[in-house]
Amino acid sequence: MSPSPDTPPRVRGSGDDTDQRRLRVAVIGYGNSAAWVHCPLLRAAPDFDLAVVVATSRRAEERARADGLPVVRTAGEAAAFAPEVAVVCVPDQAHETFSLEAIAIGAHVSVEKPFAPDRVAAERVRNAARRAGLRVSVFQNRRWDDDFLTAGALVRAGGLGDVTRYALRFADWRPEPGDGWRDRARSGQLDGKLADLGSHLVDQAVCLFGPVRDVFADVRRMRPGVTVNDDCTLLLRHVSGVVGEVIASAARPCLAPRIEVQGALGAYVSYGRDGQDTQLRDGVLPGSAEWGRRGREPGTSSLIRPGAGAVDVERVPGNWLAYYEQFREFVVRDGPAPVSMADALHVIEVLEAASASSARGTRVSLPWPSSGAAS
Repeated sequence: MSPSPDTPPRVRGSGDDTDQRRLRVAVIGYGNSAAWVHCPLLRAAPDFDLAVVVATSRRAEERARADGLPVVRTAGEAAAFAPEVAVVCVPDQAHETFSLEAIAIGAHVSVEKPFAPDRVAAERVRNAARRAGLRVSVFQNRRWDDDFLTAGALVRAGGLGDVTRYALRFADWRPEPGDGWRDRARSGQLDGKLADLGSHLVDQAVCLFGPVRDVFADVRRMRPGVTVNDDCTLLLRHVSGVVGEVIASAARPCLAPRIEVQGALGAYVSYGRDGQDTQLRDGVLPGSAEWGRRGREPGTSSLIRPGAGAVDVERVPGNWLAYYEQFREFVVRDGPAPVSMADALHVIEVLEAASASSARGTRVSLPWPSSGAAS
């Protein structure tokens, strides 16, 4: 069988002395995501060295220097530090530009979600990496949230029986819009909560239940003065026959479970969010006893059986560091991608279909096999 395009037979850094040493990393962009999530994880990982930060603004430069990191202003300048990996943490609309610049200097790429501002841009990055013999993956860290890992373990073990439906939600009630780039419109591109939280939720749905067949969506602006969507409801039907509801919102409180999965034999529900982002900001790192764990609160993580009521289920500990551990195996030893290009492209297809569905007021079907499926 021919190798998957996600894992070409040999890439730069595969099978040579890179197996035995730490990978040098250039972090491109230095906002909250880089400073509070990626850099702490990379420091905790045993096989990466933070070599340089490409600061894309004066504020980012000042912040990186204050944290004691070498700083340059362009990816071209970062080449002098010989990075094997580039971690792209810039605003969504710049993902394609900086991913291509990283590829041009010979670096494997890990890019923040969503992979690119649209499917065409995503395919350009994928194709450029393929031509260069380099690896690309997308930082979908919510695959390693405690509730999602727990739900996945139950589904794979057959503990719920044949799954029929699910709901996945990220909702925060923030009456006053922020002033960051996520709350500003980007003409002709995915934006707002659909791109931000929606990309996480759709990725979780695809990861658990496979490709999406069609979408019916309501994507709207709810809060006064907002210029991007802030309240999104997506109804997804998967090729597998499973149906689900995805909610990404900054305009409503999350009173329902964060995740619920229903099968023929039972259902799993979990309330509240994984707290690894808070732990990282508080200086709690992978390897500590409390890393990825939430305190036990009765009724917040439950397995429900028909006629038998609910039983508390201990959540599988969350572990965002697993993404970078798998990424290194992907780069160095031809291991599977932590997030495949097939999944990354399909998620963007679903988000674009959701936007079109809301605009038209109709259900939108996705091509199958999708463009991502052949990736």
